[in-house]
Amino acid sequence: MKTEWMIAGALLLALPAQAARFKASDATGTELVACLSEQKDATKRDCLDEIANRRLGQASPQVSALIDSADEDVRVDALATLEKLGAPELLPAAHQVALSDEVVGNRSKALRIIELYGGADSSGVVGQVIAEDSEASIRRKAVVIAGKKGWSDLESVILERGLTDPDPDVNIEAARAVVAFGNPEGRGPIHQLLLESPDPRTREWVVRAIENRPLAVDRDPLIRALDDSAPHVARHAARALRGLGDPSVAPILRDKAMDVRDPAVAEEFSEAAQHLELMGPAAAPAEGGGI
Repeated sequence: MKTEWMIAGALLLALPAQAARFKASDATGTELVACLSEQKDATKRDCLDEIANRRLGQASPQVSALIDSADEDVRVDALATLEKLGAPELLPAAHQVALSDEVVGNRSKALRIIELYGGADSSGVVGQVIAEDSEASIRRKAVVIAGKKGWSDLESVILERGLTDPDPDVNIEAARAVVAFGNPEGRGPIHQLLLESPDPRTREWVVRAIENRPLAVDRDPLIRALDDSAPHVARHAARALRGLGDPSVAPILRDKAMDVRDPAVAEEFSEAAQHLELMGPAAAPAEGGGI
């Protein structure tokens, strides 16, 4: 009798051990779906990997439900699985994570997905991130996405929030995005940042952005930037004026080349002046136009 009780006890002890031996790689698709609601978080992640590897698109609704998981790793793994599945739930899930996930890394990964796959209906989410996210690196990434996507409908929020952001890197990317949109009416705040920012690095990257796409409205602010105390700002301002192609600026550049002490700056001014002089007066651009 004692032996029988020992055997029965051993069997009872073995039952939980058997249950703990669930292996995602040995499970059926149906079992993997059930795993997402029944197993521990670590096992759920194994099941997500297996669902992704098998491309079990049928599981995408259950995977999407894990975006609300309390476990941060489960949330981001669910997002990655939806991406591998090419699931229709991917962008809505990415929007949710970008706006509300408490983990910075998860929000960053959601923005990467929006950058890759997002369309016009993602621009509102990106605008909200620019205006409200607590992390500067996330706000910066959102501004970069807006610029790359050409979402000019976000220009107002970028001007109001991006250019006034306390982080200089966000300011720089905001200026780049607005310049890329090519709207002459948006240039005023860009000029203000170029001429008034106390940070020489910010002023340099703003003038570099203008240099890539100068408009006629940039002419006078660029002339003022020739007097910037930072040599690189002054040199890039001269290059931007050269690219603008307004020959009337040549005498100004000649005069300023005589007044500066930095030989590299003087040379840049003189070369820009010479280029504009060779172009002749007929090359001046129309008001509001670009190159």
